[in-house]
Amino acid sequence: MPEFTTLLAFSFASFVLAITPGPAMILIISSTVSQNFKAGLVTAISSGLGLYLHAVAVAFGLSALLLAVPVAFDIIKIAGALYLIYLGLQTILSKAALLDVEDENRVDASSKSLIYQGLTAAVLNPKVALFFMAFLPQFVRPERGEVTGQILFLGIIFTLVVTLVGLGIALAASYAAALLKRNRNVVKVQNWVFGSVFIAFGAQLFFAEHK
Repeated sequence: MPEFTTLLAFSFASFVLAITPGPAMILIISSTVSQNFKAGLVTAISSGLGLYLHAVAVAFGLSALLLAVPVAFDIIKIAGALYLIYLGLQTILSKAALLDVEDENRVDASSKSLIYQGLTAAVLNPKVALFFMAFLPQFVRPERGEVTGQILFLGIIFTLVVTLVGLGIALAASYAAALLKRNRNVVKVQNWVFGSVFIAFGAQLFFAEHK
């Protein structure tokens, strides 16, 4: 296991990365505002698990395929970009719904969909895989034990930090949603904003270059 100072530095770096705006953060906010806090929490956890799968891939050398086989990178990139654009269009076209106080603390039948969205958005992002390949090894100390085990452990730490940050984001968004969702016009605007951001992230990923 890495030493304490390494874990402290890694945790701080993970926190900085977690608060950097990206598709996962927008997905958490969108789920919270359109449904409720628990929906945002489910999205945050599933997104975190999706990121951990990237750590597992790095630990066992699977992510190296993205560098060795450019076609693999392009396939995942296009799939991820199209999925983000799909989420954007789905958000824009979704019906605006006013806040239902009775349902405020419930995650409805779409909870499985939220889990799928969080996992898929995280997994189908080759830029995350390449980032993990560059980021995680910096905190691995071979003299401290098995490298694979250290990467998996650091992946758990990263997932916990990201999930806790996601929890905070969902909590803040839930308070804002309680006010915003009283006005149907505001809900329509927020759907367009979130949808447009998803589409922008999708376009950015689509034109990302293999490095």
